[in-house]
This record gives sequence, structure tokens and C-alpha cells, in this order.
Amino acid sequence: MDVLPGRYTSMWFQATKLGEYHIFCDQFCGTWHSLMVGKVAVVSQSDYEDWLSGHKPLQGSGNPADGTLAMEGRQLFLKLQCSNCHEASGNGRAPVLEELYGKEVTLRGGGKEIRDAAYIMESILRPKLKVREGWEPIMPSYEGQVSAEDLTKLVAYIRSMKTGDTPKRTEHFPIPDGRADGGQPEGGQ
Repeated sequence: MDVLPGRYTSMWFQATKLGEYHIFCDQFCGTWHSLMVGKVAVVSQSDYEDWLSGHKPLQGSGNPADGTLAMEGRQLFLKLQCSNCHEASGNGRAPVLEELYGKEVTLRGGGKEIRDAAYIMESILRPKLKVREGWEPIMPSYEGQVSAEDLTKLVAYIRSMKTGDTPKRTEHFPIPDGRADGGQPEGGQ
């Protein structure tokens, strides 16, 4: 598959044997073509789902979430303050994102859409195009603010979200008082 700026493509193949394999670029695409190499790991479906959702460590890592797209997407989700509107309680200003991937949604003005990677990316970049029924088109556009790589990370995180995975809004946490014991300042005030 050709990689073209601003265009999302995907490729699928059926792996028949588990293992780790070297991959090489098969097209002359520039002066450093010979250095375009990598590895692909063929794993079971359950191992893949565990890795994707951040529950299985990468080789050499003690932390199950280190290096996963889902964990990097979670960090972006927090950085962009997505949970300020996409609350897990369902009382936010935007739909709950937990366990939404692959499900059908009814759109304002009619029509339906499957919540896949393309729909999520489009909703982040151009949120007013396909607004979910029952919600107002208030989400700002992140076009020009998030890279294609960041979109992929956000999709991986949203795809991995199970019930209870939405981070709490920051104002729901107690204000830190700077004391190690978290107790009351001297004088009980």
C-alpha cells in the first residue's frame, strides 16, 4: 500500500503462522529505501486484544501499558481534556465513548453510521458533519491541531475503552494541599 499524506488507507492479510517476522519495503520510494525495514508480530487474537487495550506488556517492559497506542491515546485524551465533555456518567455535554467502537449510531437529521476508525477520526477533525442524534454540535474541530499519528493513538484508546475506563474530570479530584499526609494544616483550618 502507498502511504499518502492526508489519506488514510488500510491493508489486511490473513496470517497463518504465529511468530515474529522481518518486513521490508517492496517499492523504490526514495534514497533511503534500503533502510525501510521493520518487524511484525503475529499473535493470537486474545493476545492482540490484551496488547491493544494496554493489559499485556511489550517485550522488555515491566509496565503492561508502556508503548501501547491505547496508552498514548489516553494521554492525549487527558491532554486535550476530552473527558470534560465525554463523561462516563452520561451527564456530560457529549456521548459516552466507552464500548462504542464498531457499534451503529443514529445521526441528527437521519442516517446511521458505524463507529469505526474513519468515523472517529472524522468526528475529531470535523465534528459537525455527523452529529449523533440527541446531542448538540458543540465539539470544536481539532483539524490542524492533532497529527495523523495522534489521531491513530486516540482511535486506539477509544477502541480499547471498556465500562469504567473514562478518566474522571479534573474538577472532581480534591485540591492538593501540598502536605504528604493529606491532613489538615496546623490549627485544624
